[in-house]
Amino acid sequence: MKKILILTLLNIVVLTGCATTTQITLQTTQGTTVEEVNDCGEPKKNEWSIVWCDEFDYLGLPDNTKWSYDIGGHGWGNDELQLYTNREENIFVKDGHLTISANKENIPGTSNEYTSARIVSKGKGDFLYGRIEIKAKVPDARGTWSALWMLPTDNEYGSWPNSGEIDIMEYVGYNTGIIHGTIHTAKYNHKLGTSIGGSTRVLDATEAFHVYSIEWYPREMLFFVDENLYKIVNFNEELDGGSDYYKAWPFDQRFHLIMNIAVGGNWGGVQGVDPNLTHEEMVIDYVRVYQRDFGRNDVTAPSVPQIKQDELFVSSELATIEWTPSTDNNFVKNYEIYANNELIGTNFSTKHEVKLSPDTDYEIRVIAVDFAGNKSAPVIVNIKTLPIPSVSGIVEADNYKEISDGVKLNTNNVLTGIKKNDYIIYSINALEAGEYSVKFRLSSMNSDNDLALYTVDNTGSTIEYYGMTNIPNTNGFNNFQTLTFNKFIYLEEGINYLKLIARGNSQSDILWLDYLELN
Repeated sequence: MKKILILTLLNIVVLTGCATTTQITLQTTQGTTVEEVNDCGEPKKNEWSIVWCDEFDYLGLPDNTKWSYDIGGHGWGNDELQLYTNREENIFVKDGHLTISANKENIPGTSNEYTSARIVSKGKGDFLYGRIEIKAKVPDARGTWSALWMLPTDNEYGSWPNSGEIDIMEYVGYNTGIIHGTIHTAKYNHKLGTSIGGSTRVLDATEAFHVYSIEWYPREMLFFVDENLYKIVNFNEELDGGSDYYKAWPFDQRFHLIMNIAVGGNWGGVQGVDPNLTHEEMVIDYVRVYQRDFGRNDVTAPSVPQIKQDELFVSSELATIEWTPSTDNNFVKNYEIYANNELIGTNFSTKHEVKLSPDTDYEIRVIAVDFAGNKSAPVIVNIKTLPIPSVSGIVEADNYKEISDGVKLNTNNVLTGIKKNDYIIYSINALEAGEYSVKFRLSSMNSDNDLALYTVDNTGSTIEYYGMTNIPNTNGFNNFQTLTFNKFIYLEEGINYLKLIARGNSQSDILWLDYLELN
């Protein structure tokens, strides 16, 4: 049965005299004064205002109030061949241009055959949303890999790729005339073969300057060459919404700029390095960053979100709430989620998993907030969580305490998508202490995998490991069989926690789970 108890569902419209407006602060940096910004090439571009730039109208090394260097030659995660330095032989400013040079040379004391440079604006130019423009000319030698790109400043969601990467422009020398723009995230990245991006033909990219740019909005990113749009990447609520939205779209945090030429590597070196490569240059005319105040003069609150009743899921300790996106005259920034008048979370997405107490009544409120701080009226849903299942008896698969990423509940309330190393944790109320047999109602497509069983504490730490039992081939995921675990487990009287982990060699689904039974 579907574990949903909905007592009431209603929209409450709150009328106030006037919405409160709070202006957001643009992400400008320490290295750029107001006068310098005003001196940039185009201080206004439609609704965008320039907040940071380097026009390279000086002589010598790059401006150290705007740029720092990445130094070293350890491959940079891509088996690259170059040593990055901060020498004028590899990077200098002259005649209104920044030149990054990749040279075939070995510096004594190092093993790298090539040198180059990589400059970053981290801590000196960090931005959340905006239009970023870089006018550049790239080298054409086979084995070069030129990049104008961005990485997260704070790594809010963890190390690469979890906190994201934005490739404004990449060009590999062997792929003549093709420019690439890409994003990388925990869910979508080149190592998984799932990165998202586009490419376009720029036949004279190595002979003439072109403007490579992105427009970065809260839920959308646009890629351009010379104002010609060639790719739009959107946050997909249907595929990627939820409390873990950042695994697909971590682009709600600050990023900084990076410019470099790599030599060789997993992409640039696919067809080797031209043995005649001795000196190659990427020349940059300017870097300009524009932003918009998404809250300026905004006194209109977002529309009221609407709960998707068919998607509402409630178990003993969890509730998954999903709602339709609110609309706003500018942009919705995020949503606030309240349980019994207490703020329990904010979410960029329109789907949120709430951890709750068992057998308890809750009033859940969802409020949309825009960049000016205007708030919608709440949508309210009243729910009651289920009791923790008591045993002896059946524990439905969907009454879980916690599941690993990728495990999904289908319309028949069966847990699917259980792959190698995926886990499920159940809270169980043992009416008396003792040894219990455990049966699983499950399905599988092969017999080369196992199911491991643990008792754990409330944090998921192991109390006892009971070993593994082989998962039979049931000849199809819709053909369920009952599997009896090969050992008894011991449960204390009261609340216990049972953890299941799929083990095996398969990279596809290992099993589906309908329910378990303890006696």
